[in-house]
Amino acid sequence: MKYIVFQQAQFMFAKTLPKVNLNEVALPSCKLLTDHTRLAGRCVQVTKWIFAAQTKLLTPRGFDIATHFTPKYNVWDERVCVVPDADFFRCLGTEKATDAKETRKRAEVVTDHIDKFTEAGIMLKSGHELEADLIVTATGLNLLNNFPCNAMGITVDGVPYDAPQAMVHRGVMISDVPCMSFTVGYANASWTLRADIISSYVCRLLSYMDTKQYTSCVAERGDTKPEDASFLGLQSGYLRRAAARMPGQTRTGEWAMDQSLAKDLLKLKLKRDAKLFEDCALKFS
Repeated sequence: MKYIVFQQAQFMFAKTLPKVNLNEVALPSCKLLTDHTRLAGRCVQVTKWIFAAQTKLLTPRGFDIATHFTPKYNVWDERVCVVPDADFFRCLGTEKATDAKETRKRAEVVTDHIDKFTEAGIMLKSGHELEADLIVTATGLNLLNNFPCNAMGITVDGVPYDAPQAMVHRGVMISDVPCMSFTVGYANASWTLRADIISSYVCRLLSYMDTKQYTSCVAERGDTKPEDASFLGLQSGYLRRAAARMPGQTRTGEWAMDQSLAKDLLKLKLKRDAKLFEDCALKFS
């Protein structure tokens, strides 16, 4: 079960701002408006009420929202599903059959626990059997080990890289692994928003190294200790299962992997080079 919310397929500000010759402002403005999830995480009950009210307006009268669209976890403990232009909710209504004498449901939502598979489909723990021609399994995802290298082997001075022994620097580099960066986007907004910021940061880093005639860059963790900070800020099962095999991070500072566009802009983009690259854990040679 997930929180499912309606959103316009095309963001209205993305269409409006360029029409008034603000092309240089339009994209940054749209990016900043997507950082609303920070507020949602702090005002959980209000956000739940807003989601429920919206769902009630979009679903047929009498639809059991509490059973089907109200998860036990809080908003943004796991990803929120977005329905472009409410097309999913429209399918929950009825339509006239071809003979126009009766109506029928276009789609139906069933919320229950799976007991077992049967020849006809799925048997639920409630005793109800769902007949199915095709079953799509969408649970049990397991992340690869050794993030972010995964199946790629890396050694530094003959020592293999081991993710749990490392830390993430600014969500871009891995401690004590020189000249390597990686890209992880936002779990609570467009993935490419953070990819853009990281790409700009790495280009500036390379330009800075060229200017200073450096050939190597490494983030040295020193005495920094990892803290209990959830990866991507989520509590999804596949992330909890992989937690022991992920590199460490802190809750704040340069060793934190923030899920906030505003923080990343301040930390990775808006600082001058001297402040960005010299007054931190990065070491050059």
